[in-house]
Amino acid sequence: MELSPEIFEELIAGAKIALETPSSDKRITPRILTQLPVTIVRLTGKKDAKPMSAVVRDLSARGIRVEFSEPIHANDLFAVRLSRRDGSPLWVHCMSVRWSPIDGKQYSIGAKFTGVFSPPKVI
Repeated sequence: MELSPEIFEELIAGAKIALETPSSDKRITPRILTQLPVTIVRLTGKKDAKPMSAVVRDLSARGIRVEFSEPIHANDLFAVRLSRRDGSPLWVHCMSVRWSPIDGKQYSIGAKFTGVFSPPKVI
């Protein structure tokens, strides 16, 4: 699943970013490097999962890398709440493809997007 160019532009609007182009690491789409606070909800495991804070470290139209306080193992599902330009939420469903410890307190989680859920706007 790939975010549309319009949605991707909305998500990165105003963020402090550095653009990284595809290289020999087989990336198909460019990614941005950032430090964007987000909310994560785990979808694998407990049904009463609580929203938790995380930080996006890089973002592309096809996936995301976040730093999180817990490991999210390969093939585990989670959702990330991103903010659109107007401040409305955009929930992106993800599947973890890799994780690694950073310092014993944080984990780097690489994931691909599997779907998007945008709640209807309330007038």
